[in-house]
Amino acid sequence: MGQEELIARITAEVMKRLAQAEPEVGLKPAAKVLALITGGTIGLDTGLEQLQALQTAGMEISVVLSQAAERVVGKERVQKALGSQVRVITADMPFPGKELREAALLIVPVLTQNTAAKLAQTIADGLAPTLIMQALLMGKAVVAAANAADPKDGWRIKAQMGKGAPALQQALRMNLKRLDEFGMTLVKVEELAAQCFQRIGLAAGSSNEENTTKTMSGKKVVVDAAMIQGVAATGQRQLRLAPGALVTPLARDIARQQGVELIG
Repeated sequence: MGQEELIARITAEVMKRLAQAEPEVGLKPAAKVLALITGGTIGLDTGLEQLQALQTAGMEISVVLSQAAERVVGKERVQKALGSQVRVITADMPFPGKELREAALLIVPVLTQNTAAKLAQTIADGLAPTLIMQALLMGKAVVAAANAADPKDGWRIKAQMGKGAPALQQALRMNLKRLDEFGMTLVKVEELAAQCFQRIGLAAGSSNEENTTKTMSGKKVVVDAAMIQGVAATGQRQLRLAPGALVTPLARDIARQQGVELIG
């Protein structure tokens, strides 16, 4: 047996015993994410790429399509981006309560102005606002791309939709402020995956250390190569590790190759 093969076997055995002795928490290969696709299209392609990055990191994604999304986006487009094996739940199927309970968080690649307005007024009269409202009431992390709901977003300005009356723009911005107060995490669409890593337990780039520490609950996270590849796929160049995180040798090699700095 060669030295490299021996080292590889020893490393695999050590990581196996660590996993058995102290279960992984936070971001882990079996972590589940529920993605809600609405009928909006601003930033949708980028949002699907962000979901792909989470898949690369080993996360299990189930997708819920609102009625509008079935018409505007379609199941085929989602499966083309995420693979034919991804589970897609449509509005005519039973409400995905079980999937929501099992999910580490709910991610919304496109938060529309309509959905934002309804939630700001605590109106849950459709699948999208109902799912988000229930997630918030359950204390689930909800991460949403606010580009489509932001009247000052670059996409809207390019589409000549940033010229509304100041009062209208203020009202739309106040809707987003209310959602932030309700506990939703609103980000730019290109930051979705990185924010999901942070909310689940690992912070990409600068982070809220107190939140990370509480999420870890004193247990260790094993950072593997797939996780590093997922971070790199989001365009992030830093990964802040939770206290006591274990980084595999291969993960360190991949981090160097991908230019991802491990902090902590």
